[in-house]
Amino acid sequence: MIRTKTALILAAILLGLFGLWYFAARKNESAQTPSEAGADERALEVSVKKAGDLKSITSEERLPVVIVADNETVITAETSGTIASASFEVGSSIRQGATLVRITDPNGSILSKSGIRSEAIRQAEIAVSSARKSYKEAKRLAEKNTNKESYLDRDLARLRLEEAEIALANALDASTVRAPLSGIISEKYVNVGSSVTPGTMLAKIATGSAPKARFQVSERVRDSLAIGDSVRILLQENREKTAHVTSIAAHADPATGKFPIEARLEKDSIPSGTIGSAIIEIRQIASEASSFFLPLSAITTNQEGSFFFVAENEKAKKISATSIIVSGETGIVSADIPENAAVIIESTGTLEDGMKISEE
Repeated sequence: MIRTKTALILAAILLGLFGLWYFAARKNESAQTPSEAGADERALEVSVKKAGDLKSITSEERLPVVIVADNETVITAETSGTIASASFEVGSSIRQGATLVRITDPNGSILSKSGIRSEAIRQAEIAVSSARKSYKEAKRLAEKNTNKESYLDRDLARLRLEEAEIALANALDASTVRAPLSGIISEKYVNVGSSVTPGTMLAKIATGSAPKARFQVSERVRDSLAIGDSVRILLQENREKTAHVTSIAAHADPATGKFPIEARLEKDSIPSGTIGSAIIEIRQIASEASSFFLPLSAITTNQEGSFFFVAENEKAKKISATSIIVSGETGIVSADIPENAAVIIESTGTLEDGMKISEE
């Protein structure tokens, strides 16, 4: 009986000790800090660059280009009016005599037989019709009377008809502009609805071999170019040529808002009118000591402002940006950080301040 009681007492003591150990262990688990609990969490992988290495950036601009020849003929308007049709585009082939543009008088209420709204052409058509009737009558009388005076009237009427036909042809030529030679359209200055006066440039036609590449750039790209700079010209079948800038326009083309550029190809004979791409490498340098370039994906903007992250002691640290200028897919960021700061430019997930990170 004594042994049984002793065994029960020992069992109760052991059970109590186990209970104390169990509750102590649970208490320690609940008291563990969040940082200790996440110590075993996988770190977010990031890519970093030193702030000093982000002071400049190189990017590529790919722009449409047309190959043109040194021999170019300028086509101009000979009358005032509005462009009613302009059936050509840059790079298209054109044959001698082909119609380039038709110019009509927007204020004219008279439609000529040729389909052009022009009072001058209609009056010339009426003059031809009247002269033709007069000549027909004079010819009939000369055949009937067969005298010197009748022959003289007939010849005079024929001369007046020829003059009227020439005047009509000139009026039509002024309103219907035709290509004076065969070639490739290298420039187009007007579109349907454009107003013109005598001397207004309509187009350029290039002929012969083509040693020049012509393209247009934005003001930002123009400011990065200089005479003599190399430009890669990519043609069909991935043929690549090198050209050097020879001309940079000071003013933008009113039709496109961009600046025309010309670059000479290196000893190449390429058919005029060939279409391709101009590839320009642009290097930008931060203008201020506290500025650097970052991909927009590395910048976060919310109600609190704009910020980015740096890597510090294997953790992400949030840095506020004092200013950001967006340029394409890049932001020019200003912030007071040392040049050796490891700026995070890419991450495999969303960053938060104090998050554990691992550099790739």
